[in-house]
Amino acid sequence: MISLWYLLNKQICQILHNMPEEMYLRSCMTEEMHTLEWLATDYVKHLQHHLHAVLKLEPVAYP
Repeated sequence: MISLWYLLNKQICQILHNMPEEMYLRSCMTEEMHTLEWLATDYVKHLQHHLHAVLKLEPVAYP
């Protein structure tokens, strides 16, 4: 599972790295309207929360 997360996140990082900066300000609808920048930042927090749970590390609060 962790290897899969690692590979998927490498792909996400590559996309974000190659994306023009102005694209980060685009909005997308989740439960609320957010920018892509917010979504990327929130994704990292959410992933850390789950990763710590899977590896039985000290809990990371989310949100």
